[in-house]
Amino acid sequence: MSFLSLLSSDSFSTPIGKAIKEVTDVNVKEPNWMRMISICDMVSHNAAKGPGDAVAALLQRMEEYCGSEKVGVKQEHGIHLVLHCIEA
Repeated sequence: MSFLSLLSSDSFSTPIGKAIKEVTDVNVKEPNWMRMISICDMVSHNAAKGPGDAVAALLQRMEEYCGSEKVGVKQEHGIHLVLHCIEA
């Protein structure tokens, strides 16, 4: 899977992508570390596609939050949630 194909697909359609979308939603008040760790388990149990699905979903979420000219408080919070997810 090439880098460009990661950006052109709907990364939130996979189970890992849906989970990442859930934990990085701007309406989430604080990081859900237990859910993030379960995403790590999902990725490790699907070694063939899991890492690519996770990276694609994280890139898509960052594009959503950073893609506009004006980044507000909600987008900043979303970016922090994505970074926490990467950290997990």
